[in-house]
Amino acid sequence: YHRENDVRNEVYNFSNSDIDIFLTRQYLSKRKACMDSYEDIVSTLINTRVNLYPHQIDAVIRATRNNTTRIMLADEVGLGKTIEALTVLKYYKQKNPKFRCLIVTPSSLEYQWSNEINDRFDIDAETFSYNKVIYKKTKTSVFIISYGEYYRYRYELDEMKWDMLIIDEAHKILRSNYYPALMKASRLTRNVLLLSATPIVHDGIEYLQ
Repeated sequence: YHRENDVRNEVYNFSNSDIDIFLTRQYLSKRKACMDSYEDIVSTLINTRVNLYPHQIDAVIRATRNNTTRIMLADEVGLGKTIEALTVLKYYKQKNPKFRCLIVTPSSLEYQWSNEINDRFDIDAETFSYNKVIYKKTKTSVFIISYGEYYRYRYELDEMKWDMLIIDEAHKILRSNYYPALMKASRLTRNVLLLSATPIVHDGIEYLQ
């Protein structure tokens, strides 16, 4: 516990806002020798093609510290929630290459997710295709799907036993037809990541929802 706090404090002190990617990797490489319990996490951070800021490193450590992830990433717009989520996914994929993840997102953001995950994290991912996924015509284990497509094929998808469910713009589903289906999916999945820039729209109870 104390070592974790020391590392987090040093990361924060290292830079207030802008960490050059080379310095980030160099710093984490040096810290790796005295972070035995976080070796897998540090390896994940070093092996990404992104500039990870202190708050993002902190989020990844918190999300993976118990080897089970069920959290909401609620940073404000532009603070890198997608990067945080994909770094967590990368962590699990490094531990288990067959790790299966379903990313549910508004249709307007499918391309952004596909671009980030393939180009910056070197994770083989595909946009959902019914024939490929349901009939297992692909070896890919990470899929990106829109709210509407998930709802349409929810029964088939729920039977596929995903290791992780990532839901982007989670606040948008609270008062939609998608909410009951995605709530069920989250209960069937061990690891769940919710992303929302505005988690509380009406009151604090929305955190629990």
